[in-house]
Amino acid sequence: MKYRLILAAFLTAGVGAAPWHVQAEMPNETNVGVLVKALSSPSAAKRAEAEKELLEFGPAVLPFLPESVRSPEARMRLNRVRTQLERQTAEDSLEAGRVTLEAETPVSEIPDKVVQQTQDLVEFTLPDGSVYPPKDANGAAELKDVPFWEFLDLFCDEFQLEPQTMTGKKGLRLVRSYREMPRSAAENERIAYLGPFRLEPLKVTSTLLLASDAPGTLLQLELAWEPRIQPVFAYLTLTEAEFFDAQGRPVGAEGDFAEESGTAKPLKLPAVEHEILIGQSEFRALCDLSLPGKKIPPEARSMTLRGKFSAVACGTKKDFTFGELAFKLDRPFPPVTQRTASVLVTMTALHSEKVLHETETQADAALEKERGAVQEFLIASVRYRYEEPHEALESHRTWIYENEAFLRHSDGRCIPAQRSELRRQTPNEIALELYFPADTELLKELSGWELVYPRPGGIYEVESPFELKRVPLP
Repeated sequence: MKYRLILAAFLTAGVGAAPWHVQAEMPNETNVGVLVKALSSPSAAKRAEAEKELLEFGPAVLPFLPESVRSPEARMRLNRVRTQLERQTAEDSLEAGRVTLEAETPVSEIPDKVVQQTQDLVEFTLPDGSVYPPKDANGAAELKDVPFWEFLDLFCDEFQLEPQTMTGKKGLRLVRSYREMPRSAAENERIAYLGPFRLEPLKVTSTLLLASDAPGTLLQLELAWEPRIQPVFAYLTLTEAEFFDAQGRPVGAEGDFAEESGTAKPLKLPAVEHEILIGQSEFRALCDLSLPGKKIPPEARSMTLRGKFSAVACGTKKDFTFGELAFKLDRPFPPVTQRTASVLVTMTALHSEKVLHETETQADAALEKERGAVQEFLIASVRYRYEEPHEALESHRTWIYENEAFLRHSDGRCIPAQRSELRRQTPNEIALELYFPADTELLKELSGWELVYPRPGGIYEVESPFELKRVPLP
């Protein structure tokens, strides 16, 4: 996070210093308010400088920016600042989270520190008094700015733990490892760390196609991601392979040993893009890749694989909030739109309705109404549109059906949406209806209630080359 010092300049006799320069190390309501006011200055230079100063605060300034200002010039510059910083925030969320720990930090404090530094939820149970990282022989052991997955491998190796999916939450639960051999992932050169992703080969299997006696090799890979992010889909493309014998000497694809002065020529692999199917309740997914068994030298005992990895993932979620529901219920109103740098969310209608079940007749409904058991719904029509969806809104992408919308009262009460129904789908826009269970009292008195619809602030693509070193061959 980038902060800076704005030097104070005071108006004194004979000195015409700009009155909007304020002293601050971090953004707050006062210094941000002064800079926002300067966006309406008669001086173009002062307006440009104020915009620059707001940008230099970085994303930390976003909570202090007003929703609107009166001056058209200031409104344009303010929207430009907000858009740029929101885009930066969303893109930064797809970088690897980083962890810093002092030597011998009590393990009971580590989950909170990890959440604060990375927004990744991690839970575990260890004996009281345990500390991490332990001091080494030289008394030094501080972890500084270590990528999340590298930290987690170090931590799990130290206490022999394994990550598992956390039930009901987007996080990791670390449980006791029961491997036959001690866990040593941090020293495993076969693992590739790709920003917030982790790629590890799990299994290599030799196969034989009986119809043609053709040998084959099947490689199983595990792709894991930090629980705070939501990948939509991912692809792997293998580009080349190098082979090594039992002594670690390079072996050519035809089985010839490398010359002493050089290395064997890598085997070029067909550029086939393999999709990794992403589930919604896990933090990892498996992918099986076929390798050309005929071209693997018989004396090869390990291989190094290189390729390209790409993924499309959702940025940090933002709550899009719509208020004044009492004035919108069962009456026409102009569409209300909220936006971030990359997404527009619009409420177009709000009405109440008694929804009949397919097997329910009008007579049944009348009878249920007399008994006071009729369930009414508050139905909100909403659409959201992404500027660059990267094919993430295709119908088979299950994340678009997630429904985390809820009604929230000023006293803290919440009513989650019971379901949603898709009404329209295009390559960059989704329109749907959100169904909230409601009673007569709620529908008569909507004052104090607002609709909150969490949506990713953007959809972004990440790409990276990878290398999996010395993968054993059967």
